[in-house]
Amino acid sequence: MLQSLNDLQATHKDFRFVSQKKIWEKPHPLQVKNMICNVREGKFERACADLKQLYEIGYSPIDIITSLYDALQNYEMPDFLKLEFLKEAGGVCMRISDAVDSYHLLCGLLAKVSPSSEIVIAASHSDNHTPP
Repeated sequence: MLQSLNDLQATHKDFRFVSQKKIWEKPHPLQVKNMICNVREGKFERACADLKQLYEIGYSPIDIITSLYDALQNYEMPDFLKLEFLKEAGGVCMRISDAVDSYHLLCGLLAKVSPSSEIVIAASHSDNHTPP
């Protein structure tokens, strides 16, 4: 609690105005939750636009992925999907820690867990699939 008050005081001293944007050091959980919701509903382009907005505001990829990881743990979805999402997020987190941090890496994560990618992967593995 004391740390929170110190953060508020420091924010007010530096900016003379306190808002949610200025307090959060990581992306706001609601922004990240909306991104997860968009990707799960198959709105991949909207999810990438949400991600780009966070990236352009100045959040680092490690801030974004840790916020995503935290939000996923409380997000309501079937367990097998949540585990798959967390597994992919963990892999991206490892690549980011190896200094491979980019917007495209995070978009790749969203693409891997998007329902539309599941359809494409299933179609590419079907016996009826013929190359163009």
